[in-house]
Amino acid sequence: MTFYFHKIKFDDLELVLKLYKKENRTQEQVLSYFENPVARNYIQQHYASLTPVDVREVLRLPNAEQRMMAMSIIPHEELLKIIKAELIDKQTIHKKQVRWDKQLQPYEYEYDDVYTLYRIAAENFGIRQNNMGFTKAPAVYMVKCKCASTDRIYYQYIPEWVGSKNDAIEAIAWTFRIQGTHLTKEQYLHFMYAET
Repeated sequence: MTFYFHKIKFDDLELVLKLYKKENRTQEQVLSYFENPVARNYIQQHYASLTPVDVREVLRLPNAEQRMMAMSIIPHEELLKIIKAELIDKQTIHKKQVRWDKQLQPYEYEYDDVYTLYRIAAENFGIRQNNMGFTKAPAVYMVKCKCASTDRIYYQYIPEWVGSKNDAIEAIAWTFRIQGTHLTKEQYLHFMYAET
């Protein structure tokens, strides 16, 4: 049988159910997604006893599209802990902005913008060595930042040649482009201070 989780095809019903468990879906919700009587019967018998999918199971998935979808539902803090992400740099920029209240009156808002850079050994992320002992990516890098306007925390993957500079602000700068060119740290800081 074929099953879909967020429009991605899976052949393993138990895995799909464990993904739903990771999203904290109730059995009733999950049953509403299935019409096949065999699948519905399996859900009724086993869903309550299943544990949510974990990072190790996801990393073992042979299909990259399935891995990407499954990774998207795992909280980044959990992912960083399981794959032993190493904190390599943390930098803070103090900012001041003019904002407007509900009565459209301006006020000065001050906050610290914190950028954190992590390094993950390739083998911890499931990247295997080829028969010559080399990996395609020596390490995987992620930068953590917070959106000032929404307060959401984001983790963005950074190429090895940027991450290996061990500079969290350089890493976040790379994620921005102007006319197709990635920003340098100096350009990013210029825009940030101009914003404040």
